[in-house]
Amino acid sequence: MNSTAPSPDTAGATAGGDETGPVGEAGDLEAFFLRHGVLEPCQAGDDLQLTDEFETPWAAEATSRANSEITPEAVADAFGVAPEANEIDLETRGETQVLESESNSLGQWPSRAALAADVAASNLLSSRIPQWRRFDSETRGRILNGLRMFLETCPSTGGGVQLNEDVVESCCSSHRVLAVTCEDTDERLFEHHPPSSDSRG
Repeated sequence: MNSTAPSPDTAGATAGGDETGPVGEAGDLEAFFLRHGVLEPCQAGDDLQLTDEFETPWAAEATSRANSEITPEAVADAFGVAPEANEIDLETRGETQVLESESNSLGQWPSRAALAADVAASNLLSSRIPQWRRFDSETRGRILNGLRMFLETCPSTGGGVQLNEDVVESCCSSHRVLAVTCEDTDERLFEHHPPSSDSRG
């Protein structure tokens, strides 16, 4: 999906720093992905897209992980999580995947497909970026969450993905939610809440 990276939300985790400073704003993420050969400019327009060298192995590993067991230990390793408790669990709550220890929630993902994509991407980035293992869990989460919006195929089915825009309303306000979902299953891979909103009352 050709696009530019929005300021990442917290679906998957939140953020900290890259090799030289914070990775948090959209421009910082784009520069990070461009610098490490993950994204490249589209031939037409100002959008960015995954490089073939990154997309092909990422899609293959994400599909493999989506269709096999994803252990809590694999998720913790992918995100550099070192829980205080010895026991960690990966819980399914509706579509949401939650990694938790005995005392804390350590991270959550909007779907199993999103989790598979993150674990696969972390593994691939660790082989390409020497500093990856030194990034804390918040930094890894911010990077992986931002990367997920560029998925072109659904990890769980191999089918296409689509960008949807919904308006969520409450008694007092409404706001837009941009979401990347799998076409075949409606699994949510990424969501972004633009800053503008309408307040009522």
